Amino acid sequence: MNGEKRNDPSVGEQQRRPGGLSGLLYHNSFVFILSFLAALIAWFVMASSNSEGTRLIADVPINIQFSAAAEGEGLRVFDQAFTTADLEVSGSPLITNRLKGDDFYVSATLDPVSTKLTENTVQRATVPVNARKNSSISDYSIVSVNPQEVTLVYDRYREVILPLDPSEINYSVKSGFFADTAALSETTVTVSGPASSVGKVSRAAVQATLGDPLQEDTTFLGNVVLYDQDNQPIDLTKTASSLYLEVSVSHVEVTVPVLPTKTVNLLPGNLLHRPAAFPDNRVEVTPASITVAGAQDVLDTLDAIELDTPIDFAQLDVNNPTEYTVDIPLPLGVRNIGAAGENTVSQATVKINLNGYTQQKVTLSADQIGIVNVPAGMSAVAESEGLPVMVIGPQAVMTRFTAESAISVRVDLASYVGQTGLLRVPATVQLLPGVEDSCWVVGSYAVTLTMQAAPAESTLSGSAGGDGASPTE
Repeated sequence: MNGEKRNDPSVGEQQRRPGGLSGLLYHNSFVFILSFLAALIAWFVMASSNSEGTRLIADVPINIQFSAAAEGEGLRVFDQAFTTADLEVSGSPLITNRLKGDDFYVSATLDPVSTKLTENTVQRATVPVNARKNSSISDYSIVSVNPQEVTLVYDRYREVILPLDPSEINYSVKSGFFADTAALSETTVTVSGPASSVGKVSRAAVQATLGDPLQEDTTFLGNVVLYDQDNQPIDLTKTASSLYLEVSVSHVEVTVPVLPTKTVNLLPGNLLHRPAAFPDNRVEVTPASITVAGAQDVLDTLDAIELDTPIDFAQLDVNNPTEYTVDIPLPLGVRNIGAAGENTVSQATVKINLNGYTQQKVTLSADQIGIVNVPAGMSAVAESEGLPVMVIGPQAVMTRFTAESAISVRVDLASYVGQTGLLRVPATVQLLPGVEDSCWVVGSYAVTLTMQAAPAESTLSGSAGGDGASPTE
């Protein structure tokens, strides 16, 4: 009373409660309704998680297995209609939603009723597809597998190694150049696959075609092509062929060496005992020239090639053919590409033309045989029968040819010191000036003579025991 105000509890309570939505939390009825709704939601969540459901696991790899009989026969699967399968699983979503392809093992087993194989085609078998669990997650069920079956293509495995034939590499060469044999980065190819398919392959080749003529070393790629028994190309693409063949290499690197060329003459360079005046046109070389290939700096120094095989005029016979086949020598780094048909010319024919020449035998008497370098204190005497010598020359010269005017014979005893008795000693037969430029001696000769101690008077007078002997000093 006295003007004092009393505190109203309801007014204080209202002043302490917050306003707005947050104030609802202080109302018991609101809290009750909110709790009821939360419990209802939790019940729905728990109920849905405990319910069974299905899920599809896609693209699980199909593993190929072999029965003991199939392994014993060495069978191998080369193709299959499906490589993956789709699995339908059932269980709690909390479980099935965790599953992946790795949690399953899907397989198909090749177990043919008969493993007897034909030699001309691959075999096919349709087998069931099976799936099983393959992880620690197991509280679910596998409902179905799609596909339920798979067709397998099988046969024994075989491989062969074939040489690569470069003959189907086509190119041209610019004039004045030569292309050597093409070199391949791989010279063989391994062909593998079903035994029945590999047996159909007869050969392998490299194919390539170049448009522009070559004038330098060139490298490019060539395709490896297989041919069947009928020499028909085999298409290795799976869409076009059911042979299931594989090759170790499908392309190879091809290198074609290219060299400049030059035509050079062949010369008869090693004619022994040829008279100085024997005409050049009587020595015919066939072919007269050849074409060679080599580095440009080597060809620049090469004008002709001399045939170095000896042809000895002392072995000629006017009554027999005088043709000789000799090898053509080549300088280092030069290749002979001259050809006769399909064969490279590696030899030349040298023909000596002796038309108008005659062969004549003349006999030298013992007195015409000169003996030189007779050892001191010895005498040497040639046999009295003399020495027959064969000479070839132009008919016009040989009609007036005589042994006395055209031939000298010398026997050198310098290496016969200490020898006595009957000796067979090589003789040097020479033609004298006037005939030596156009004629020549045929064959080789030796003289039989007797060497013995010289009488005292012969020694003092310097006689060697024969009119043609010349004693040493």
